[in-house]
Amino acid sequence: MELGELLDRSDEFQDLLIRTSTDALFEESERYRLSRSACDLAMQHALSFKLLLADELFASAIPLVRLQYDLVVRAFWIFYVATDNQIGKLGADLSNSAIKRADRLPGLSEMMKQLESDAPKNAQPVVAHLLEFKEYSWKPLSSFVHGGIHAINRHRNGYSIEIVSDLVKNSNALNHLAARLAAVLAGDKTLLAMLNACWRDYIDCLPIDKRLMV
Repeated sequence: MELGELLDRSDEFQDLLIRTSTDALFEESERYRLSRSACDLAMQHALSFKLLLADELFASAIPLVRLQYDLVVRAFWIFYVATDNQIGKLGADLSNSAIKRADRLPGLSEMMKQLESDAPKNAQPVVAHLLEFKEYSWKPLSSFVHGGIHAINRHRNGYSIEIVSDLVKNSNALNHLAARLAAVLAGDKTLLAMLNACWRDYIDCLPIDKRLMV
């Protein structure tokens, strides 16, 4: 599939996720609100990523996949693992003291360890997918965030269609996970079932991961 065709298909997929989303929350608590905010930001990064790719601004687009991944991990961590004290720190109004307290929250690697050990069984396929993504993609993407060797080398030597296509598919998968968690936060089992089923309908623009084909 050509990159333009993949982006068109990905736009169609994201439009479906947005059209079927709901702002409702099953529980009006800070945990639910913060997790939903992280989902929304992750989906916003996915949209921005595709817009920049369409203009061939690859070096600016690619870091957004790292940011999207971080937010998806954080959304699941907030919902399933974070303590009430940690929720309070993350949801505090911005102030110097609040920022210092938030700086002591777990980093991404620690969040992933906690999800692996403490997230419920039904969330473990998602956790496994996120762990695999981190193992193979997080460091190269971080290089783009910080202007490292991957960013400079690709800018000098060009971007292969395979690498960019894989990033698009992984971004779509993260988008789907964010939408699925948003449905859980809404307590909407019908929407969740529909989102689970649409993975198969859009498998041509998603990575093949049978753990997520529920």
